[in-house]
Amino acid sequence: KLEIKKNQYDGFPDSLSEWKFLDETLQEFPFAKQILQSQRDFSTIGTGLAGSRKLDFSYEFPYLNPKNVGSLSDKQRQGIIFEFDGPHHKLQTVKFYDNYRDDVADENDFETLRQSFDTIGLNLNIEKQFRNEIFGIFKTNYNREIKDFLSEYSLLFIPLAIARIQKTIIEFLISNPNEFEKAEIKIAIIERDLPCGAIAIKSLQEMFENINAILDEEDKLILPKINLTIFENKNWVIDNKLHLDASMKTEEYFKLTNFDIVIDHSILRRSNIYKEIDFNCENAIKIRSSHYFDTKNGRKIYCANLLNY
Repeated sequence: KLEIKKNQYDGFPDSLSEWKFLDETLQEFPFAKQILQSQRDFSTIGTGLAGSRKLDFSYEFPYLNPKNVGSLSDKQRQGIIFEFDGPHHKLQTVKFYDNYRDDVADENDFETLRQSFDTIGLNLNIEKQFRNEIFGIFKTNYNREIKDFLSEYSLLFIPLAIARIQKTIIEFLISNPNEFEKAEIKIAIIERDLPCGAIAIKSLQEMFENINAILDEEDKLILPKINLTIFENKNWVIDNKLHLDASMKTEEYFKLTNFDIVIDHSILRRSNIYKEIDFNCENAIKIRSSHYFDTKNGRKIYCANLLNY
């Protein structure tokens, strides 16, 4: 049920017309603002185009698509590209370029659907796309009452959220080893939706204690005391016990207080969709779900010396 107005949208559309396409032409499908990625670099789809060309809007399926869910053709698709074509797209040279780009996208299993500036209403193929099965699931999710499904959301997403918080803190400590020299680390966790901060910190501390218990003295790595403060979203808290008696503060407190690290977390919101209130902190980290998996950058593996048990 997240409503996004123009001043709240963080997708950086290339023109006012593109925003109107998203906000007005697609108004029957308000969830589109949350799932469509604005201005994705074309090179992340295919290598056939140079010069940092951008897509107006795109959506990539998050899993293998054996049923051709979302495809308007017989060809299995990896994703969909939505283009808003202004008057200059009527020029022959631009038409030639558009056709070439659509062919490159097709070769990389992306379907391109175009909305012309002079089309009255929504292009029928785009409308058909948004009435497909997978987008129907998004529409159902968007219209759900949170409280009616909070137990399911909590069971599904809190463990994932906890893992993301812990991974982030561990990477922060690897990048800032001097933090281990402190007697105390002040951590703030902003929970934009499901509660996860307190359990993440508690289980991380237990993990350090358990590993240290079986390590030789010279290999022990003592985690400093963690002073945790949480800013919650009450709509998503099924039980206050999930906060484990952590310190709960208001937004104003976060604005006025200095922390060693601020983690702004949402598991349901995707990156560059909604402009959040940013809090002043040198070490501020924002965690959002991604629109697609970037295979070019891949995963990083951290290496260290062996430990003696």
